[in-house]
Amino acid sequence: MAARTDVDAAYALIERAYGATQRNYHNLEHIASCLDDFALVRHLAEKPERVEFALWYHDVVYDVTRHDNEAQSAALAGEVGAAAGLTEDCLQEIVELIMATKHDAPPSAVPQQIIVDVDLAILGKPVPEYDRYEANIRREYAAVPEADYRAGRTAILRRFLDRPAIYSTPLLFDRYEQQARTNLQRAVAALQSEK
Repeated sequence: MAARTDVDAAYALIERAYGATQRNYHNLEHIASCLDDFALVRHLAEKPERVEFALWYHDVVYDVTRHDNEAQSAALAGEVGAAAGLTEDCLQEIVELIMATKHDAPPSAVPQQIIVDVDLAILGKPVPEYDRYEANIRREYAAVPEADYRAGRTAILRRFLDRPAIYSTPLLFDRYEQQARTNLQRAVAALQSEK
């Protein structure tokens, strides 16, 4: 019975965090979408349960005024995982997976490639879904002045466009790369035209 209580408490924490009113994109719908895309590439992971655990927690802490959300999310995942009795090796990999979602460099190891590709799958979705994503990101950053938001958002999107490939796993590359580049180019052009 204690294990069931622990699982319920862990899910309540996730539900509360992702259900916060200011989360227009980084919410449970995002996690559900990630899990759907993860199902496509799950077979590539040697230890898929670790990637899935990391997916649940990768944005559990999300404050647009901070720059350490991934580190905070990883720390919280580590606490929950330690309380559940996960091994040090498992906890370390979960932390590394969550930190890969900072997207500050293309991932090299397969588990990181999977979580990064899944997290970025939204970039390659059909135009209406991508446009909804952009609008929801802007809502999350509503307090940021328009000029600052446009400059910051343009820089982020260009970083992805400047990579030789946005996606590392062949399946998600084939599925999303071309549309992601189209979406990002269109979004950058729109951000620049509003200046």
